[in-house]
Amino acid sequence: MADQGTRGWVRTQPRVTTISVTWDTHDGREATVRNPPPSRAKLLRAGREILLTAGRHVLLKGLTVSAVVERAGISETTFNNNWPTKVRNGVLGGHRKYIDDLLGSLVSDGPRITQDVLADRILQVFGENQGDPRRALRELARWDFEAVRDHPATLTRMLVATLARDHPVAVRSVRLVYDDITRKAARAYSSTLAGWGGEFRRPFTAESIAVVLTSLVEGMTLRWLLDPKAVPDELFGDAVTALVGAVVDVEQRHEHIDDVMEPLSREVIRKYRAEEDRDDPDDPWTAILEAAEGEFAQRGYYTTQLHHIAAAAGVDTAKLTRFFPTKADILEHGLRPVHDDLKRQVSHDALLRRGPEDVVRRHLRRLARAVARHRTWFDALVSLAIQDLARERDEAAARVRAALDFPALIAPALAAGQDAGVFVAVLPPDELATMLTNNVLVRAFSRCEHPPEEVAAAVGAVLLDGILVAP
Repeated sequence: MADQGTRGWVRTQPRVTTISVTWDTHDGREATVRNPPPSRAKLLRAGREILLTAGRHVLLKGLTVSAVVERAGISETTFNNNWPTKVRNGVLGGHRKYIDDLLGSLVSDGPRITQDVLADRILQVFGENQGDPRRALRELARWDFEAVRDHPATLTRMLVATLARDHPVAVRSVRLVYDDITRKAARAYSSTLAGWGGEFRRPFTAESIAVVLTSLVEGMTLRWLLDPKAVPDELFGDAVTALVGAVVDVEQRHEHIDDVMEPLSREVIRKYRAEEDRDDPDDPWTAILEAAEGEFAQRGYYTTQLHHIAAAAGVDTAKLTRFFPTKADILEHGLRPVHDDLKRQVSHDALLRRGPEDVVRRHLRRLARAVARHRTWFDALVSLAIQDLARERDEAAARVRAALDFPALIAPALAAGQDAGVFVAVLPPDELATMLTNNVLVRAFSRCEHPPEEVAAAVGAVLLDGILVAP
C-alpha cells in the first residue's frame, strides 16, 4: 500500500504494534491505528492543550482543524493524512474522527503522580514528625493537595466528566486511573494502619477511604480553581485529620462509625424528646424489635449494645430492659415468629402423612427461605451460638438456644425415617438434624447470591442423600 503521510507511514508491515487506545466507530465497533506516526500524537496533544487552556475559544469557534494544526505546528495536509475525510469500512473519518480519537486520548498523559510515591512519602513524613499522626497527616495532605491541584491530569479528568461522559474509551481510561490510585493508596493506608495497631470502623475499608480522600481532594481542587480564597492550603489537612480521627480505632473495639456520634446522638435525642415532650412509641415492644434488627444489621450482634437499640427505638434503656432484660432476649423474640412458623409447617407435613425424606427436604427449603428473608436475625443467632461455644456457657444464650432449637424441628422426621429404614442410623437423629440445619445456615450466608432453593438442594444433595438407604 502507498505511503499514507508525509513521514512515510506505511500501514503494510510484516510485524506491527498497535497503540493502547482504541475508539468506537459510529456503528459500535472498535478500530485501532497501527504504527501511528509522531504527527498523530502531536496533533492529539495539541487538541488536549486547546481544550485545557482555551475553553472560551472552543465555545466561540469550536475545536477547528486550523486551530489544532496551528497549535501543533503541523500542516493541514498532514492532519488529513492522519484523519482522512473519507469513511472507510464504517470507520469515522476526518474532523469527526479526530474529535472521537481526542476524547479517547484525554488521559493519555497518565495519572497524577501522587499514588506512585505515596507509600514512600508516608514513611518519610511520619519519620520526620517523630510519628505524630496529626502533624504527619497535615503535611501529607498539604503535599497531596498541591500535587493534585497543580497536575494537568486533574483538569483532564474534570474535562472527561464534562465533555466525554458518554465516550466509553475516555471513561474507561479514567476508571483505570482511579483504580490504580485506589489500589496503591489503599496499600499505603493499610500498611500505616497496621503500624498503628488500629483498624477502620465499619463500614470503612482502606479501599473506601482511598476513594473518599481522592474524591475530597479533587472536589476541593475544583472549588480552589473557581474560588481559591475559600480553600486555604491547610483546609484539606484539617479535613483529613478529622476524618482519620473518626474512622480509625486504635483500640480495636470492632466499632461502627456511628459509635463516634453516640455521645452527641444521645444528647440530641434527649433534648429533642424533652423539647417536644414526646411520649414513648405507641408500641414500644415492636419499636424495640425493629430498632434491634436495624442495629444488628449495621453493627453486628457482638458490638450492638442495649443503649444503641434504645436510642434507635426512642425509649430509654431502663424502659427497654423492662421488656427485654438482655440482648439475647431481644434476639429470642425477634426470631420466635419465624421458628414457630417453621414448626407449624413441619407439623402440617406430618398431618398430611408426607414421607420422612419429603418432610426433611421441604423443611430445608423453607429454612433457607427464612434465612434469606430474615438474614439479620439468623446472623445474630449464629453469632450468639459461636460466642457461647467460645467461652463459658452463658445462661441467656443457653435459654435462647433452647427456645429457638431449629434442629429439633426435623429431628422427629429423621428418627421416623431411621425407624422405617429410609435413613441409615449412622448418627442419632438430633445430631443429623443439627448437621443439616447448620449447613443450611452456613451455605445461605456464604452463598447469599444463590436462591434459597439452590442452597437447600446443595445441602440435601451432599448430606441428605448421603444418609438415604440404598434401594
